[in-house]
Amino acid sequence: MMNTGYSKRTNLPARIAFCALILATLVTAQLLPTATAHAAQATMSWSAPTTYSDGSTLSGLKGYKLYTGTTRGSYSNPVDVGNTNSYTMTGLGDGTTYYFAVTAYDNLGNSSGYSNEVSYSTPATGGTGSTTGGGTASAYTVTASAGSGGSITPAGATVVSSGATQAYTVTPATGYYVASVTVDGSQVASNIAGGAGYSYSFTNVSASHTIAASFAVRSYHIVASAGANGTVSPGDSWAQYNTAQTISITPASGYQVANVTVDGKSVGAVTSYTFNNLNADHTVAATFGNAGYTITASAGANGSITPAGTATVSSGSTPTYTVTPATGYYVASVTVDGTAVVSNIPGGAGYSYTFTGVTAPHTIAASFAVRSYHVVASAGTGGSVTPGDSWVAYNTAQTIAITPASGYQVSDVTVDGKSLGAVTSYTFNNLAADHTVAATFAAGYTIAASAGANGSITPAGTSAVTGGGSKSYTITPSTGYYIKSVVVDGATVASSVAGGAPYSYTFSNLSGNHTISASFDVRYYNIQTTAGSGGNISAGNWALFNTSPVITITPASGKKIASVTVDGVSVGALSSYTFTNVSADHSISATFM
Repeated sequence: MMNTGYSKRTNLPARIAFCALILATLVTAQLLPTATAHAAQATMSWSAPTTYSDGSTLSGLKGYKLYTGTTRGSYSNPVDVGNTNSYTMTGLGDGTTYYFAVTAYDNLGNSSGYSNEVSYSTPATGGTGSTTGGGTASAYTVTASAGSGGSITPAGATVVSSGATQAYTVTPATGYYVASVTVDGSQVASNIAGGAGYSYSFTNVSASHTIAASFAVRSYHIVASAGANGTVSPGDSWAQYNTAQTISITPASGYQVANVTVDGKSVGAVTSYTFNNLNADHTVAATFGNAGYTITASAGANGSITPAGTATVSSGSTPTYTVTPATGYYVASVTVDGTAVVSNIPGGAGYSYTFTGVTAPHTIAASFAVRSYHVVASAGTGGSVTPGDSWVAYNTAQTIAITPASGYQVSDVTVDGKSLGAVTSYTFNNLAADHTVAATFAAGYTIAASAGANGSITPAGTSAVTGGGSKSYTITPSTGYYIKSVVVDGATVASSVAGGAPYSYTFSNLSGNHTISASFDVRYYNIQTTAGSGGNISAGNWALFNTSPVITITPASGKKIASVTVDGVSVGALSSYTFTNVSADHSISATFM
């Protein structure tokens, strides 16, 4: 008999998921050897696969290929037998052992793996066949089969030489046991305990045989026991493999569950326990204690109570509960049996409550509210802060504005004692603590400095300067630009500063506010040209920054260019020269001969 696991396989990347499925259905084949003096033949048959290993239905089965080889596991020359379940291989050589395997394929071109391998040894020339010709058989077929829930190895049809021994192993699947093994229709074993396997051997084979195994699902023993003052149900039960069984634990009146152990391990004071997907025997043992009472503890959003939920406590016990607000929240209230015992605990602190000598059921509940943080801002002489005193909710923002009085400027601002400099506002983001802000001021004036494109002024922006003090500014053009003008308080103090040089300006003995601004323009560079006798060179000019002027050299009639020199360096007898991306003054001269 042949069997194969059919797997979807394809070389197309778009069907990779498809190729991972395996057919669970076994393909079986029967080897029916016949022999003649020459050109022996063997007939194979097999059953069609119907499902995949995941249980889905196989569709589109198109046919089979039969593989032959003279070495175990090595095949060649497959025969496409089409969608038929048997085939006779003819033309086999005498005195040769052949090995056969089958694959299945569908209408998409996907192919299974090889089936199990069967073999057949043809008689030597002049010999007699195993089943025909009236001589003594040289080989026999042993057919092995297994029902669902286990396997037999080897499975299917096996050709066994006359007088040889063939061993079989029967193995139940997990959760099953061997219910029966029959040989040639007679039972040789039954109801093998504990999921154990079974072995059987045919010795000194002189005839064809059959061996078949059947299996049944196992049941597991659950023994539940109860101590004094309570019961368990069921106490002793059998449950099938992979099913569930629930054990109920019930204390007697005035008692409570003290502890439950499952397979010797404590699972706490539970009142029921469920075994899911059973695959082993189990024990449950329950003990019970004095009567108890329930305390139900609950907490609203943004905080917690520990322990939470409903707990059963012993009579006369003194359990303690801890209430903890989340960050940014405070305990708004704690109620016991519906009556408030505390409210509005400041500063985000927690709270503890102890029930003393419990003699009845109780409830305890906690609620929480968002905290507000205190921001205190103060201002010295010469200015103000807004707001000066505020309360701000957790995780929100608060901005403090610092405003100097006329003729004053901000001297320094400290936040929580740390200096931030002369800022005019400060924002607290995601508030999670109390804060302080303190601002000091000094008499002084402002200077507003600005620069146009293609240059800079340093320092830029608005600077505060103490009355009577001084402040220096540096104006710097970008490469290829020059200072077009510098304007102080609306009046030009410098213009067309040559050569792209920087410029400095100092305000001295300040007694008022000022402005200073700078503008810039693109530079021109000088191209100086010189020509010797016997020719001419195009006139030099002023070239705009980053442009590329072309200079042309022309010899007179009967002359030729001897040499061209650029910035004092010979560049050869060129008839033209291009200054690329001009960013400096240049010179060019030409001689002729």
